[in-house]
Amino acid sequence: MEWQKQGLNPPKIVLDQVAAYKTSMDSVSQFVDQECEIDTDAKFGASKLYEEYRGWCQAMGNKPQSTTSFKRSLEKLPGVYQNRASSGMQWHGIRPALG
Repeated sequence: MEWQKQGLNPPKIVLDQVAAYKTSMDSVSQFVDQECEIDTDAKFGASKLYEEYRGWCQAMGNKPQSTTSFKRSLEKLPGVYQNRASSGMQWHGIRPALG
Protein backbone atom coordinates (compact mmCIF):
# COMPACT_ATOMS: atom_id res chain seq x y z
CA MET A 1 0.00 0.00 0.00
CA GLU A 2 1.19 3.47 -0.89
CA TRP A 3 0.62 5.02 2.56
CA GLN A 4 2.80 2.32 4.12
CA LYS A 5 5.68 3.29 1.84
CA GLN A 6 5.44 7.08 2.29
CA GLY A 7 3.55 7.37 5.54
CA LEU A 8 0.49 9.48 6.10
CA ASN A 9 0.88 12.87 4.49
CA PRO A 10 -1.27 15.15 6.62
CA PRO A 11 -2.50 18.42 5.12
CA LYS A 12 -0.46 21.57 5.76
CA ILE A 13 -3.14 22.98 8.05
CA VAL A 14 -2.78 19.95 10.34
CA LEU A 15 1.02 20.30 10.37
CA ASP A 16 0.67 24.03 11.15
CA GLN A 17 -1.75 23.36 14.00
CA VAL A 18 0.52 20.67 15.48
CA ALA A 19 3.48 23.06 15.32
CA ALA A 20 1.45 25.81 17.01
CA TYR A 21 0.36 23.38 19.73
CA LYS A 22 3.93 22.24 20.37
CA THR A 23 5.05 25.86 20.63
CA SER A 24 2.25 26.68 23.03
CA MET A 25 3.26 23.74 25.21
CA ASP A 26 6.97 24.68 25.13
CA SER A 27 7.60 26.86 28.17
CA VAL A 28 11.05 27.95 26.95
CA SER A 29 9.63 29.27 23.66
CA GLN A 30 6.87 31.09 25.52
CA PHE A 31 9.40 32.58 27.95
CA VAL A 32 11.61 33.82 25.10
CA ASP A 33 8.63 35.25 23.19
CA GLN A 34 7.11 37.01 26.19
CA GLU A 35 10.04 37.91 28.42
CA CYS A 36 13.24 38.17 26.36
CA GLU A 37 14.91 40.19 23.65
CA ILE A 38 17.08 38.66 20.98
CA ASP A 39 19.98 41.06 20.41
CA THR A 40 23.36 40.20 18.91
CA ASP A 41 25.09 42.52 21.41
CA ALA A 42 23.33 41.09 24.47
CA LYS A 43 25.15 39.19 27.20
CA PHE A 44 23.49 37.80 30.29
CA GLY A 45 24.54 35.43 33.05
CA ALA A 46 23.44 31.87 32.35
CA SER A 47 22.32 31.08 35.89
CA LYS A 48 20.50 34.42 36.15
CA LEU A 49 18.58 33.78 32.92
CA TYR A 50 17.59 30.31 34.10
CA GLU A 51 16.40 31.77 37.42
CA GLU A 52 14.33 34.33 35.48
CA TYR A 53 12.85 31.46 33.50
CA ARG A 54 12.08 29.42 36.63
CA GLY A 55 10.41 32.41 38.28
CA TRP A 56 8.34 33.04 35.17
CA CYS A 57 7.28 29.37 35.05
CA GLN A 58 6.19 29.47 38.68
CA ALA A 59 4.20 32.65 38.07
CA MET A 60 2.53 31.03 35.04
CA GLY A 61 1.84 27.76 36.83
CA ASN A 62 4.19 25.80 34.56
CA LYS A 63 6.82 23.25 35.50
CA PRO A 64 10.22 24.54 34.35
CA GLN A 65 12.37 22.41 32.11
CA SER A 66 15.75 21.22 33.37
CA THR A 67 18.81 23.41 32.87
CA THR A 68 19.97 21.02 30.14
CA SER A 69 16.67 21.25 28.24
CA PHE A 70 16.62 25.02 28.71
CA LYS A 71 20.13 25.28 27.26
CA ARG A 72 19.29 23.02 24.29
CA SER A 73 16.19 25.06 23.50
CA LEU A 74 18.03 28.38 23.62
CA GLU A 75 20.92 27.07 21.51
CA LYS A 76 18.42 26.38 18.70
CA LEU A 77 17.78 30.12 18.39
CA PRO A 78 19.82 31.85 15.66
CA GLY A 79 22.70 33.88 17.10
CA VAL A 80 22.17 32.66 20.67
CA TYR A 81 24.99 30.72 22.30
CA GLN A 82 26.62 30.17 25.67
CA ASN A 83 30.26 30.46 26.65
CA ARG A 84 32.45 30.78 29.69
CA ALA A 85 33.55 34.23 30.83
CA SER A 86 35.66 35.25 33.81
CA SER A 87 32.41 35.89 35.69
CA GLY A 88 30.95 32.46 34.82
CA MET A 89 28.80 31.07 32.02
CA GLN A 90 27.05 33.68 29.89
CA TRP A 91 24.41 33.69 27.21
CA HIS A 92 25.14 35.80 24.15
CA GLY A 93 22.44 37.10 21.87
CA ILE A 94 19.62 37.05 24.44
CA ARG A 95 18.59 38.94 27.56
CA PRO A 96 15.47 39.63 29.57
CA ALA A 97 13.31 42.32 27.98
CA LEU A 98 13.66 45.79 29.41
CA GLY A 99 10.47 47.05 30.97
